[in-house]
Amino acid sequence: MEKHKCWVCLQEIEKNLESDRWRKADAPMKYWYEMLDAEREVLEKKLLEIKPRTVLEIGAGTGRIINILLKNSNAKIVSTEENREVFERVKKRFQKNKRVEIIFSEGTLPTNKKFDLVVCMMNTLGNQVNENKIIEYVLSISDKMIFTVYKKGSEQIRKEIYKLRDHEDFTLTDSCFYFNDYWCKGLISKTYSKKDIEETCNKFDCRIKISELSKIAYVVEVNRR
Repeated sequence: MEKHKCWVCLQEIEKNLESDRWRKADAPMKYWYEMLDAEREVLEKKLLEIKPRTVLEIGAGTGRIINILLKNSNAKIVSTEENREVFERVKKRFQKNKRVEIIFSEGTLPTNKKFDLVVCMMNTLGNQVNENKIIEYVLSISDKMIFTVYKKGSEQIRKEIYKLRDHEDFTLTDSCFYFNDYWCKGLISKTYSKKDIEETCNKFDCRIKISELSKIAYVVEVNRR
């Protein structure tokens, strides 16, 4: 089976992060690497602080975040993935690790479990048609969530990044990227201002903390009241 292009791209990024080769990258790619490395730092600090026993990740990808969770906690990890090809590969990658369960979400998420922490990194929340449903769901199964989203105003940088990552058919409308490559169709990649994040989260009974993650992204901590 030919490897999915998203898988190949993200695996390359993960290897570069692990080896520190990314520090020699030029802009705009360096901005993307800085965001992903900053995600690692945020998670390491948060895991040390709260010492979760169970973690849900929304959006497994190649398993970059799963590895961070494994290295920095003793938690049992459930990770969801909605792309069938990527799901099959990431499931195989962690099939021998008893602390990890990979679920093919197919538009649904596990509702019969509670989690000490939910993470949703690399703008996965901003790839959803309705992020409100995700936040509402998370607050029904956990008291704590960490997510990262792209900043409004970073569109030109990200446009150049997407071109470098072989996206050829995409459009930008109202701060949202819509993809139409044969291997990546319909994905909505939104951007947010701090006001956008506040308005979204304030619909729910929670406290939020918004911090600068990098030149192109915010990190948001959500705590149920």
